Amino acid sequence: MSMQGVAPVLAAALAIAAFASFPSGVRSIGVCYGMNGDGLPSRSDVVQLYKSNGIGAMRIYSADREALDALRGSGIDLALDVGNRNDVSRLADASSAASWVNDNVKNYPDVKIKYIVVGNELTGTGDAATILPAMQNVQAALASAGLAGSIKVTTAIKMDTLGPVSSPPSVGVFRNPSVMEPIVRFLAGNGAPLLANVYPYFAYRDSQDIDLNYALFQQSSTTVSDPNNGLSYTNLFDAMVDAVRAAVEKVSGGSNVDVVVSESGWPSADGKGATVENARVYNQNLIKHVGQGTPKKPGQMEVYVFAMFNENRKDGDATEKKFGLFNPDKTPMANMRGFALVFAAALLLGVFISIPVGVQSVGVCYGMIGNDLPSKRDVVQLYKSNGITDMHIYLPDVEAMDALRGTGIGLIVGVANDILIDLAANPASAASWVDANVKPFVPAVNIKYIAVGNEIAGEPTQNILPAMQNINAALAAASIRGVKVSTAVKLDVVTNTFPPSAGVFAEPYMTAVAKLLASTGAPLLANIYPYFAYIGNKKDISLNYATFQTGTTVPDPNNGLVYTNLFDAMVDSVYAALDKAGTAGVSVVVSESGWPSAGGDSATIDNARTYVQNLIEHAKKGTPKRPGVIETYVFAMFNENEKPGEATEKNFGAFYPNKTALAGTTMARRQGVASMLTIALIIGAFASAPTTVQSIGVCYGVLGNNLPSRSEVVQLYKSKGINGMRIYYPDKEALNALRNSGIGLILDVGDALSYLAGSSSNAAAWVRDNVKPYYPAVNIKYIAVGNEVEGGATQSILPAIRNVKSALDASGLGAIKASTAVKSDVISNSYPPSAGDFRDAYMKDIARYLASTGAPLLANVYPYFAYRGNPRDISLNYATFRPGTTVRDPNNGLTYTNLFDAMMDAVYAALEKAGAGNVPIVVSESGWPSAGGFGASVDNARAYNQGLIDHVGRGTPKRPGQLEAYIFAMFNENQKNGDPTERNFGLFYPNKSPALQEATTGQMSQVESSLRMASSAASMLDMALLLAVFASILAGTAAVGVCWGMSGDNLPPASKVTEMLRENGFTVVRLYAPDSAALAALGGTGIRVVVGAPNYDLPALAHGGTAAAAAWIRENIQAYPTVLFRFVVVGNEVAGADTQLLVPAMENVHAALAAAGLGHIKVTTSISQATIGVHIPPSAGEFTDEAKSFMSYVIPFLERTHAPLLANLYPYFIYSYNPGGMDISFALFTASGTVVQDGEYGYQNQFDATVDALYTAVAKLGGENVRVVVSETGWPTAGGVGASVENARTFNQNLVRHVRNGTPRRPWKKTETYVFAMFNENLKEAGVEQNWGLFYPSTDRVYPISFHARI
Repeated sequence: MSMQGVAPVLAAALAIAAFASFPSGVRSIGVCYGMNGDGLPSRSDVVQLYKSNGIGAMRIYSADREALDALRGSGIDLALDVGNRNDVSRLADASSAASWVNDNVKNYPDVKIKYIVVGNELTGTGDAATILPAMQNVQAALASAGLAGSIKVTTAIKMDTLGPVSSPPSVGVFRNPSVMEPIVRFLAGNGAPLLANVYPYFAYRDSQDIDLNYALFQQSSTTVSDPNNGLSYTNLFDAMVDAVRAAVEKVSGGSNVDVVVSESGWPSADGKGATVENARVYNQNLIKHVGQGTPKKPGQMEVYVFAMFNENRKDGDATEKKFGLFNPDKTPMANMRGFALVFAAALLLGVFISIPVGVQSVGVCYGMIGNDLPSKRDVVQLYKSNGITDMHIYLPDVEAMDALRGTGIGLIVGVANDILIDLAANPASAASWVDANVKPFVPAVNIKYIAVGNEIAGEPTQNILPAMQNINAALAAASIRGVKVSTAVKLDVVTNTFPPSAGVFAEPYMTAVAKLLASTGAPLLANIYPYFAYIGNKKDISLNYATFQTGTTVPDPNNGLVYTNLFDAMVDSVYAALDKAGTAGVSVVVSESGWPSAGGDSATIDNARTYVQNLIEHAKKGTPKRPGVIETYVFAMFNENEKPGEATEKNFGAFYPNKTALAGTTMARRQGVASMLTIALIIGAFASAPTTVQSIGVCYGVLGNNLPSRSEVVQLYKSKGINGMRIYYPDKEALNALRNSGIGLILDVGDALSYLAGSSSNAAAWVRDNVKPYYPAVNIKYIAVGNEVEGGATQSILPAIRNVKSALDASGLGAIKASTAVKSDVISNSYPPSAGDFRDAYMKDIARYLASTGAPLLANVYPYFAYRGNPRDISLNYATFRPGTTVRDPNNGLTYTNLFDAMMDAVYAALEKAGAGNVPIVVSESGWPSAGGFGASVDNARAYNQGLIDHVGRGTPKRPGQLEAYIFAMFNENQKNGDPTERNFGLFYPNKSPALQEATTGQMSQVESSLRMASSAASMLDMALLLAVFASILAGTAAVGVCWGMSGDNLPPASKVTEMLRENGFTVVRLYAPDSAALAALGGTGIRVVVGAPNYDLPALAHGGTAAAAAWIRENIQAYPTVLFRFVVVGNEVAGADTQLLVPAMENVHAALAAAGLGHIKVTTSISQATIGVHIPPSAGEFTDEAKSFMSYVIPFLERTHAPLLANLYPYFIYSYNPGGMDISFALFTASGTVVQDGEYGYQNQFDATVDALYTAVAKLGGENVRVVVSETGWPTAGGVGASVENARTFNQNLVRHVRNGTPRRPWKKTETYVFAMFNENLKEAGVEQNWGLFYPSTDRVYPISFHARI
């Protein structure tokens, strides 16, 4: 048995499972596939290479039949060129265009053709007579074939299509307007983009004035400001794209035409600046950049990298042959290894960025006790090429750490056990250790944790705590932030490990260690080995339980948690011990876990493969006690032939020393453990977050005479965090209630099927009456054209879908997908799942049509009815997602542990047999009745629905990844016909109380709780993972928060302000007092709220004890359960005697929140800039003596409670108090270079200097781990020195761009920032105080600005 499940499985799953779980709209990066070369792979091999590397889009330059055949069913989006100038000329004849479309498009319904590109760089005056007629003829042919809605016709231009002057970008204009203007108007009329080949390389090559860094997206001294619109450009690519945009917009209707970059790249040889390193840098930065858009149009861009291969037969300049990402033998270009794996990750987010530290869940331990291991540099390259982003080394090996420089690989570095006694006794020794082993390497080496000792036992354990304390102090003295100090323990530090809840530390030193970790925010590192527990007690522990396989369930009698594997039980016993030590906030990082492949009892390759593969998959889920990602390090990278001890110790490696995966598996073929790790690092990070946020809806049936009003129902969805709904006909009252709710909707056509099939005009009228009046205010995702249609009516489905699709396209509503909802009996031969096939031919036609439109098949999947019809062969556990049954498909070896997956995969198999394997499935109904029939009970309904909610994030064995599903139904409906069970599928009774509540307690059901959790988790501080992931994929999210002040008598109502916040992408807002109207308006919006306890409340909160604080919390926090509170800010810029009230008030509010179960809401205060006595240089930052008198108490409180310090920081005031002492550019983020040099850190703006000065001041008072949040900053538009609309716009726009980059001392650690203020407030003190607003009270903007994160 080979290790092919461990060493190989991950790269494929990265590209398929993870990528498939995201909407196709986020696939912003494609690659151009040119074929002008000798020795290139076969077309089918190339398509496989795209798929294996997660590349979701391709451009080809002619209708190559072999390539088109290879693309069938691949799901790859295709930009299909018609060919050369002669081919374009032929299409100027209408009959030739119709034949071309018939031969090259209609014959390939299972190829996802996105664009037809009529001409590549053919827009000179000589092409005027043919190019537009050819485009018009192809468009007409597509329309005749019913394909015009899904395939767009366009052309690709090169940059010299623009006039000779395109700088600044806003002056961009077409060189030949007689050619281009009609083309742009054609594109505008058909909703198609213009394709542009954008090559900064050629502009750089042909000019002596362009800085190489500016062309490569690198930090450069060049910034181009466009005087016509105030936009600034820091790279040449953006300037070129925006010049094209400017030219397009100058054409009537052009403002509606998007620009797609159809080629861009950098050659690796044979020209000025053409090197492998520059090619790598350009392409990597390009892929990072596309998620940001350009200054003129922030947001995600669609870009195709040129090219897949070096092509040795290309004509022209020698560089033309050297643009490939891959050599013809399919190996990446030198220095680009690992590029392809990361490329797949980039496609997940629409940007090429590393997954943030803390999101990653699986690393690999690199032990070096062998005499035949690869060089350190080769090892690091092996990590990179296999997408492994974290490493654990046991000593600070200089050669290894040098090799890690600049790789971004997260590192645990160990402190040798034998020097702990010296580090514990001598702070100077600890300082020397840090100076030698940390300081020379950070930040180039991403050191995450220092492990002070590994599995220390006996008397030396007394050295652990003082050694950790001394190293912490040494790091602080060296100004090294972000490196956490911990120790690595084995499980015997915990006694009473069964049941897990009984776990307690065996020795007092561990309690002291845990308390130190709690105070510093560091995790406990734990080496967890089910293998050793299993071989030590095989009588009581099964192999399946030890290796994450099904078959064993162990309940914990103390808390009811259920364990299906030993790993979870062991980790949770450590968590229980931490709880008992009073350190429940300490997380556990599994610093070692693995299984040997040889040398001992049960040490086999098969067991090792099973354990490691399941461990990696499991790390994204967490444990029963602590669900969520658990950071884990697999032991080990290599078999180590010189390790002492048992023979098994030499055999934990995923790789042999020759870098091949165990049992001869080859990395080129199967990617191995490391690529499996890539899944855990990337898809695991996403799947581990509560994926129900994106994937679970609930069906809303209305066949009852006692149901709530439509508006009440929508409010119930929102209050429970349910963000998807299905309704069964276009109910006007429901549609109106859904306006602006954000709830995604499946809208059924009701009984209109035959009407819609009758004619296209009928469908147009239906869309006009039932869709256009509501969209986009109602988020209609799918039109269900028929629900479980049977008999002769099935022949109406496809014509009706076609007509509805055409009507949607004609109305500009092509984003709404038209499909139909089927029940499971459309499948014959559903067992085993791989045998699934459609029973009738009409379904195959529908499937192929859906493949051509990119729409999913809607399927109503009910394991309940299958179970009820055959309880002899189907177990209840198998039907309700409970453990105990495993069914293997003999045709493909896939294993099924629940009936839902088997039913789903039978439909997928049928789709594949119909030639529509790329069609996704949306589960449009699924549920279990709580009464009225066999097996229908509250317990079974609760188990099934909870199991479904938990399961959808994982997908099925055949299609892993997120699955979109709709639970049937919201309510029990007393007027439904048929079987009594039909009236009992509801999650809620008509009175809105839960139908599936716990029988004994009457508390919120776990199902309801899970639905609520899906919405509210994002607001919880301990769900930072979820925030980090989703913040990076929400294209319209603002980079900053905003302060909502209310000192005006002419301000808009709260409901309008809340609407403005959402329209402008603000996801967090600061309120200075708990205003009831504002909080009511903010409820259910998902906007997070920083709420103030005003200064006038301080005496009561400080002197009234926790009772007064609890009353304040009840009235202002608990009264608004649908508001997502982030911080409670006790006092704003408190001064004088009131400062002595701060900490008592904060302590009382903190205690009251904890008592109310709201401990995730952090308590802080907001200080004035005036508390900082020294700003420059930042390293000398210090509070004033007056501020120290109270901040010396505030900072320890924040450190202890892990809360941030809020500070109102205004570069404007520093400038305005002494305008002669500072160039205004330093205040406005417009300085051309470093203004203040502070040691190794250079400052180009006052904002960063002040923030870093504050960090220094806070650290001096013991707040090394206290984060600074800028709770106010801004610039006034009038009323004072330097106060102008232009300066305000410049400051705030640059602020929005800048905060995500962090500060010189904290690069790339986003500075959470709130712009002051939402409005100009006329009741504030006259002068600048009235003029900070982004908006006038009329709701008009004071000046144009984008708040989006990527601008």
